[in-house]
Amino acid sequence: MRGVGKRHAHKLGLAARIAAGKLRVAKQPGTAMAKDESFDIVSDFDQQELVNALDQARREIGSRFDLKDSGSEVNFEEGKHLVLTAPDEFKLKNIFDIVESKITKRGMSPHILDPQKVEQALGGKTKQTVLLRKGLKQEEAKEIVAEIKG
Repeated sequence: MRGVGKRHAHKLGLAARIAAGKLRVAKQPGTAMAKDESFDIVSDFDQQELVNALDQARREIGSRFDLKDSGSEVNFEEGKHLVLTAPDEFKLKNIFDIVESKITKRGMSPHILDPQKVEQALGGKTKQTVLLRKGLKQEEAKEIVAEIKG
């Protein structure tokens, strides 16, 4: 983690679980971190890496015997969310697992994925919207700041 001294790195275990994506604490160069210092917490993901991971997932879905001709899809709405479509919930879970593994293999945190409720789609298919987490909620950020400063 860039920008975090060794003394505070152990406290980011909690922060990394709470945060979505890559987390780093940025501080002014040459200053020590003390209780009255300020810093920014950054939580973001590389969109191009996400596109690459989704391309790999689509290729795997197209080549797996159980998903090959099932009409399963992974659609990406630029910067907003993913829409996973499959004939049934079991295949939908398999597709989500494939996407999650490809994201992890590309060096991204699986915490950026926020799966929503499974819904029925047209044609007897099931679909699931997966939101992409970018940034932190205010209460999560306050908890992280308190943990690092405390």
